[in-house]
Amino acid sequence: MRPLLPLLILITLLANIPSAQSQETAPQWEKKWEMRPGIYRVLLNNKIGIIDQNGNILVPCIFDQVYGLDKNNNVKVLKDLKIGLYNLDRGQILKPEYDQIWLLGNGKIKMLKDGKTTYLDKDFTKNEPVKNNDEKIDEVDIDIDITSLPINPLKEKRKRFSGHLTGIIIGINGYLDNHGQENVSSDYSFMNTIHEKSIEFSIYFLDKSIALTENQAGIVTAIGLKYNNYRFDINQMSDINNNARSWFSDLPDDTNITKSKLNTLNISIPLVLEFQIPDKGDCFYISGGVEGNLKLKSQTKLVYYEKGKRIKRKNKNDFGLSELRYNLIARAGYNNFGIYSTYSPVALFKKDKGPELYPYSAGVLFFF
Repeated sequence: MRPLLPLLILITLLANIPSAQSQETAPQWEKKWEMRPGIYRVLLNNKIGIIDQNGNILVPCIFDQVYGLDKNNNVKVLKDLKIGLYNLDRGQILKPEYDQIWLLGNGKIKMLKDGKTTYLDKDFTKNEPVKNNDEKIDEVDIDIDITSLPINPLKEKRKRFSGHLTGIIIGINGYLDNHGQENVSSDYSFMNTIHEKSIEFSIYFLDKSIALTENQAGIVTAIGLKYNNYRFDINQMSDINNNARSWFSDLPDDTNITKSKLNTLNISIPLVLEFQIPDKGDCFYISGGVEGNLKLKSQTKLVYYEKGKRIKRKNKNDFGLSELRYNLIARAGYNNFGIYSTYSPVALFKKDKGPELYPYSAGVLFFF
């Protein structure tokens, strides 16, 4: 018996060599899900295949998705948005080149490719038409949604980052002194505004968004037109100081004024950094930045009555206003609605051409 002992040990060692090699070379699956007892969907290098309980590969791990395993061991495979068919016992039946494949209840297979429908018999050997009353879909294949499977390599394309600048702005505007107060020097007291009637209106278009992250932050710019209306509280022409009388039409001091205002029209180009928090297709957003303004036109307007007749007088001039200013801007909102505020560190008037005032505005936004 002793001479046989070394021989038995050698045979045992030789028998174990293949299994050891097999264990060393077996793929290390990243994920594994049971499709049914003994059959598993596996993930490797972001590709999907099927193995059995012994690790034998039934469908190679080269597809974007595998799904719809039926009682006849037929399973659909997806690659580059095209569908193919495998049978776990016979291998590949149809290459992934079809737009859709249906596994019918009678074991037959219906395929759609380039708008044309064809059929396979249940033994995969004959391509024949099927009567309408035979087209009962196998229950396991009804309305299978590949996006509901455990792994969906065809991730939904994220929405492109799109900022919130194009739209309409309506708000109130005014100005502050160099101490941040709504005070106008006594020489220009007539410029105290009636807040509820001092309106800013803007429209922005031709926006451009540059994403900094996939869909949550970016730089946004646009171009638009901004109209500012400063409604003054003037009762008589005598309220206007001599330095500013040239801003208005020449009228007697005792003329009773019913309406007076200064209007400006500007080209406006904002540039903001915007952050978004997605919310089921919509988003919350907050942004801040600067806005350049180039004055196109400015005019004053007086309305008064003479002999019971309502008369309007307009005067177009530059009035010593700054031609080019920039604003600091802040915006926040949800979806297509928001609020905003602006403040200009640049004075409304050029130096020594008027009071030292710094415009501000605040209001609501409606986006296109």
